[in-house]
Amino acid sequence: MFYVLGSTRPEYNQKVNVLVLLAPVCYLQNVPPPLKVVIQYSPIIHNLATSLHAQEDKPLVKKTQW
Repeated sequence: MFYVLGSTRPEYNQKVNVLVLLAPVCYLQNVPPPLKVVIQYSPIIHNLATSLHAQEDKPLVKKTQW
């Protein structure tokens, strides 16, 4: 819940001193095969993106305004 609030309403980030998360965000057990390949090669993809200075992509859709 806080991930969504913190990303969509950044003004609330200043009000949170400590955030303790005890559960995983997601499980990667039943992922489709193309995603498994991306996960397997993610360190290589990260190194390539870092060397090309392309660590962040532009969003595909416009940001939602509240």
